[in-house]
Amino acid sequence: MKQFLILCLISQLLLSETFTFKEGKTYDFAEKNAIADIQEHIKKNEKNIEAKIAKTKIEQKSKARDWKPEQRKLTAATKNKVFYPDMTYTVPEDIKDATGRIMYAKGFKFNPADYVHMQQEIVIIDANNKIELEWAKKNSYLDSAKYMVLLTDGNAFEITEEFKKPAYYLTKEVADKFQIQKTPSIVKQIENKIKVSEICLKNCQ
Repeated sequence: MKQFLILCLISQLLLSETFTFKEGKTYDFAEKNAIADIQEHIKKNEKNIEAKIAKTKIEQKSKARDWKPEQRKLTAATKNKVFYPDMTYTVPEDIKDATGRIMYAKGFKFNPADYVHMQQEIVIIDANNKIELEWAKKNSYLDSAKYMVLLTDGNAFEITEEFKKPAYYLTKEVADKFQIQKTPSIVKQIENKIKVSEICLKNCQ
């Protein structure tokens, strides 16, 4: 608590233009001098500051480039297939309103597609598979706002930089929800149903 009060006092002092000591004397806060000191410090250490900023940017970029979530390894489709996964969701526990009244009881089931509509089609590819990557380029999946691209393998950071549109990773949770098993796959909503199309590009049966 004492530390908190001290911090509050310091904040008041820094935010005010003047401050008064117990003796009752008032002193002007040397704001202009402080700014001048800061500017002078920046000027003297400009190269070091710029170097630190550049280093931080490189480190952050490297972390973003290398980051990957836990994924499920999928194989390429060997035949064209269309199916409609069951999207039914079961409420795991009672959902109550602010007064404690149960709105949806545990075990209540519903289809999310009855209430929301996917704004984009989802295209799922293995970006390390050259055939799939070329197929995605050819069909403008990688640079069109109509599609969201999810990768089962490859580097989403590099794909994003190359095509100037965000690419993401297919997580296990999303793969399970849409029952994704093969690449490439296209997920789209038709009314209150979800349609998944597996596309065979090579060695089709």
